[in-house]
Amino acid sequence: MQLNLFDDSVNTPASTELEEKAQEILDNRRDRFESRRERRLDNAHRLGLKNRKLSKSFYERSTSMARCIPMGQPILVGHHSEKRDRRFRRRMWDVMGKSVAASDKAEYYEQKAEAIESNQSIFSDDPDAIEKLKEKIAAAIDRQDFMKAGNKIVKSKKLTIEQKTEQLKAAGHSPMILQPDFCGRVGYADYELTNNNANIRRMKQRLAQLEKALVNAVEVGDTEEEYPDLDLIVRHARTINRVQLIFSGKPSVQIRNLLKSHGFRWAPSESAWQRHLNGFGCRYTLDAIETILKADR
Repeated sequence: MQLNLFDDSVNTPASTELEEKAQEILDNRRDRFESRRERRLDNAHRLGLKNRKLSKSFYERSTSMARCIPMGQPILVGHHSEKRDRRFRRRMWDVMGKSVAASDKAEYYEQKAEAIESNQSIFSDDPDAIEKLKEKIAAAIDRQDFMKAGNKIVKSKKLTIEQKTEQLKAAGHSPMILQPDFCGRVGYADYELTNNNANIRRMKQRLAQLEKALVNAVEVGDTEEEYPDLDLIVRHARTINRVQLIFSGKPSVQIRNLLKSHGFRWAPSESAWQRHLNGFGCRYTLDAIETILKADR
């Protein structure tokens, strides 16, 4: 895959080296991205199966308890067995409730696994995100040109209805766009073209951000900033698209809650609190940590 992120007007060893480095970064990201996806998928399948078995176990237990009660046997009010019978029936009902709750959990994880497998979204961590976005943009531009060409035929004053129908069919359009909609509009509605054009702009902006981030990962690489007063190191791990906070020890509960509220998650493999690297940085988080530490002193 040729990225062409750097100046390719002249094929120099330097530009070739940068392209190779960019490809190496993407290959490393691919390993992380695919392994994480597999872990999430395996976890969803495992929890779905576990809760499905648990639901069945609770159901069978509740059914077995119900068999202990004779068919149609009411609670004998005033009898010495009344309290025991009520407790037994309540336990039976609670066990059935646990079966239903486990079944709901199983369904949740099964749907989650299905969503992971069928998800077509373009994630920033996806090493093929740049190429996928380019393909999506090209398809949206083709769609825009297609709708414009269809509207040009529909709104032509030099063609008869029969000629318009023939030309629309020949170009792959449905003749139904000649029929006015509920607002009396013919052809592709203006909002379709406007929305599609807005999506093109949005995708181009995101593509530029991803390309810039990859260029920075190649040219700048990973950098670290030390904050002795806060007793931590901030690492901009551009090669894996993460910003990481590395504390010398375990931060307090208050700071951990603050980090979570700012999108940071503990990554044991990195021994750091991290989140996606974006243009907002983490200055606000550092200021909040400093405020907490000053209050504790």
